[in-house]
Amino acid sequence: MPALKNQHFVPKVHLRAFAPDDGKKMVNMLHAASMRAIKGASLSGQCAKHYFYGKDLVLEKQIGEIEGQYAELVRELEGGHRNGPLLETVKTLAFFQHFRTDAARTRFLITQRQLFEATGEIVDEGKLPFSDEDLIQTALAMFFTSIKYIGDLKTCVLLNHSRQDFVTSDDPAVLFNKFILQKTGAANFGLMNSGICLYMPITPRMAVLCYDENVYRIAQNEKSEVIVRKRPDVIALNSLVMLNNANCVYFRNWDERDDLLAHLRDALPLRSPGTRTHRLVPVDGKEGAFRPLKAGEEYNGAVEMFHSEAVYPRPIHWMSFLDRRLRPVTYFENTAAGYVRKEAWLRSGPDGL
Repeated sequence: MPALKNQHFVPKVHLRAFAPDDGKKMVNMLHAASMRAIKGASLSGQCAKHYFYGKDLVLEKQIGEIEGQYAELVRELEGGHRNGPLLETVKTLAFFQHFRTDAARTRFLITQRQLFEATGEIVDEGKLPFSDEDLIQTALAMFFTSIKYIGDLKTCVLLNHSRQDFVTSDDPAVLFNKFILQKTGAANFGLMNSGICLYMPITPRMAVLCYDENVYRIAQNEKSEVIVRKRPDVIALNSLVMLNNANCVYFRNWDERDDLLAHLRDALPLRSPGTRTHRLVPVDGKEGAFRPLKAGEEYNGAVEMFHSEAVYPRPIHWMSFLDRRLRPVTYFENTAAGYVRKEAWLRSGPDGL
């Protein structure tokens, strides 16, 4: 095989942390489509496709450098380092992981098709005017334009002291929002919204959680460590990964396969349908504010836009350590922005939602 042809969308170093063998060449996995547990699958072929980032290898080489940073970061975390810049880098790399997978490519494919349908430009499935490479490049471009919206999230390290391991997947970085689900009942939210969280497992015994500290209160020590002792909390975190439209779930301990298969079976019916697209029109009297056009409502104004949003699954259980504050700090004006973390975002339009 030509060098760099097999391009990974989850770092091999990430998967190796979940390998059960001393050589770190195999990994146990659950295959969601067939609901089978597979023991000792070859690690080299996991989370990879031929020329996923393009045949010119430009993106592949740039991402390879980032993966080198990830490997060093994991070594520092395992060595007990928890300084501010390190945790900020963890957050950035977890956020980057959310945009670089095959699942991310699929999300953008669904979004683009919905936009064509919303604007009346319906095309045949096989004739969409962009390639898989275009889609993943669009997804990665979205990372760079939206990174500014997570700068205020606090990052903590979850240390697993329970008898159940963390699992990972081929789409391991998970966005969720307990606050919005409980406050509005809606399964859609954006990066500006209050209560957003980003979770990613690092090893079977360590994970990172980035969260809105103006909405949630999480007990942690001076090193930003959260000791997770309750098995149901680990199951809840693993369920987040399983709900995230992963094709393959990876785990270290083969003895856990039956329990994990049961959890995956519970998660599959609750997975998200993907994304949906709205036609947005200006809110009268509020400059820069938009709202969804109501069903049957006519609008002939000169200013409008189409906004696509992700629709997320509803978790079966929440982690006991993720407590909502009695008086969360949030901003709301009954516009398409919803509950947001900064007042200025109420008038910034739907970009980044």
